Amino acid sequence: MAHAPNVFDFSDVRAYLRAHVEESAALDPEGGVRALARRAALSPGFLSNVLAGRRNLSERSVEALVGGLA
Repeated sequence: MAHAPNVFDFSDVRAYLRAHVEESAALDPEGGVRALARRAALSPGFLSNVLAGRRNLSERSVEALVGGLA
């Protein structure tokens, strides 16, 4: 991703992930929550719930997201 949000500009991980998903979707119609979930090997529903604040990230899901964001 050419213009990925800088993680250091955010104090909330959910805000960072939402910005990343929005930027990804703007650059590629195939991007977005489903694409990030697929790259991170997470359920799109789980990731949507995390972004909405209904679920929390576990250590394993953080590690998976790091891989998906790379």
